Amino acid sequence: MKTLQFSHKDVYIKVHAPLLVTYYHAEKKQEQLVYASILDIDSRVQAIFAQLQFQRSDKNTTFWASHAPTIGEKVYDKSKIAIRSGGNYKHLSQREDDTFVSGIIAHEHVLNRVDNSLFFLAWDGFIQEKLCWALDQYYDTPILAAWIPYIFDLLLKNKHLEPLNVYDGTGDFPEMVGYHLNITGEELDTLVSEGIQSGEIQLKEELQEQGEQA
Repeated sequence: MKTLQFSHKDVYIKVHAPLLVTYYHAEKKQEQLVYASILDIDSRVQAIFAQLQFQRSDKNTTFWASHAPTIGEKVYDKSKIAIRSGGNYKHLSQREDDTFVSGIIAHEHVLNRVDNSLFFLAWDGFIQEKLCWALDQYYDTPILAAWIPYIFDLLLKNKHLEPLNVYDGTGDFPEMVGYHLNITGEELDTLVSEGIQSGEIQLKEELQEQGEQA
């Protein structure tokens, strides 16, 4: 388990964070919050939500993530990870019992293409299936599922696809992976067209002929 905390003037809040997902912004050289699952008493969870609302006008908000030691644990990693908030966030919460409230925080670009930027997560590890869904959902370029391995590798090579950092504090999400997709519709059209011209991408008719010959 990790904790997520922030301080502002005389305010100090710390909550438990079973799951954190961040994006390393190479230009700004900082990790930015993409997704978080948090758990604590209601007032602390709501304080985190309020801080994310406030950060729209205060771009200097920094959260610190660190290991939450269990009772009796004396030897553990005491390092902290600085995570910046960037952009707008959506959040929701639900009561777990009489004491604790769980909350989910998601960047507005999670499964929502904004300015050609999109974060997508695969809880089961099948990231290429999720990429196929995202391209079909948010782009006009016709794409077959059979093309996805080639497109995935090329997007990675051209830096249009970058892996996210997943901090699984409980071990409940061993397969989870995430990526940041940043490509225009025109760039995707060009990528597919060049793949067809080079023969790396085969049209539906060609795939059918191969299946019949097999």
